[in-house]
Amino acid sequence: MAASIRRRMKNSTLRNLEVMSTSNMVDFLSNDYLGMSTLQLEDNETTTTVRHGSTGSRLLSGNTLSHTSLENYISNLHTGFPSNALLFNSGYTANLSVFGCIPREGDNVIMDEEVRVVRTV
Repeated sequence: MAASIRRRMKNSTLRNLEVMSTSNMVDFLSNDYLGMSTLQLEDNETTTTVRHGSTGSRLLSGNTLSHTSLENYISNLHTGFPSNALLFNSGYTANLSVFGCIPREGDNVIMDEEVRVVRTV
């Protein structure tokens, strides 16, 4: 895995999730053409836009502080260390990501009957 990371760094194809402000961002990255994944919160002085739904890949449409905080909380809860958890928007995308990245040719993957296989290795 370390060799794959070094190769991606050399080829400038390594991607990182960076927290970004999404309040002024126009969403051209999802099918949310009705704007239902955002919520306008208003009080007497300010209006705040809050994203509360799926708008596409976090690499493309933005990683929020909420995502990072929840991942750190879950990681601390289970391991005692931050930054060891990664959230996915569905079991399908989790399986697709894990089985597409971790197992290599010739590896055996053993799972129980409740796991939905997305891809064979």
